[in-house]
Amino acid sequence: AAPDTRVEMALLRECLRERSRDVRAVLAVPCAGGVVAFYTPHERAPEAALGALLMAHFGHAPPPPGPSPSRERSLRARIELAALSAAPVLLHGEAHTGKRALAREVHRLGPRAEGPLVVVPRDATVEDLAGVERWEGDARERTLGLAARARGGALLIEDLAALSPAAQRWLGEAMSEGRYLPPGASETHPFEARVIACARDAPEELAAQGADPTLLERLGALTVRVPPLRERRDELPELAAQTLDTIARVWGVAPPTLSEDAVRAVITSPWEGNLRELRAVLERAWAGVGHTVTA
Repeated sequence: AAPDTRVEMALLRECLRERSRDVRAVLAVPCAGGVVAFYTPHERAPEAALGALLMAHFGHAPPPPGPSPSRERSLRARIELAALSAAPVLLHGEAHTGKRALAREVHRLGPRAEGPLVVVPRDATVEDLAGVERWEGDARERTLGLAARARGGALLIEDLAALSPAAQRWLGEAMSEGRYLPPGASETHPFEARVIACARDAPEELAAQGADPTLLERLGALTVRVPPLRERRDELPELAAQTLDTIARVWGVAPPTLSEDAVRAVITSPWEGNLRELRAVLERAWAGVGHTVTA
């Protein structure tokens, strides 16, 4: 393994050792013949235990480890840089690479962190975004839209390409003008929300697919490509530990430790399904006491 990979593995082992010093957490691993063995954090799992599961999962030996491209090692730094201003941000990359979590991190670290983070659903309409005002007799009824709810905070678009053309056009115009007119209203309202959008495709690909040009122009202020896991091998030990923490919280148990061989197997596997695949494999590898895992 490269020197930086060895450092990551050593740090992960030390972190997990400190966190689980007095916890009898277990890791369930497939062994020869499909027998499952359980190991405490103070015992060493068999050679390439998780690697055996990964080989069974992928059907072939994982590729040799390779360093992440230097430009991708700055992903965290670019997220922190994007968070510094209140400018719109577009995060793009393959499915299940963690774009939504990174979008929430941009908001958490940004100048509007104290404001609300309002999620825009895939099927949001113009009325959903802008709200609606109507008169019932002499009384005016107003339904707040997502833009008004996000005032002082941010709108999180989880899938930009899934938004209807009308919703994209409305959003681009509202961002450009800084104001918008809700359907049925007689006065405009200020648009005072940061827009953080996620998409699978890069801006030029979105444009070719017919995405609203004004919206893409506004989102072009800051764009961050989120690489797939196969290009983020230096991050995989931390991502695996975070994934195990998440699984442990859901299962209501303490997280297990990973052997050096298991960490190496995580680093060297291709993860074509990115974070979704990583979690599925880790869940299969760690079934907990009284559970059975077959390769």
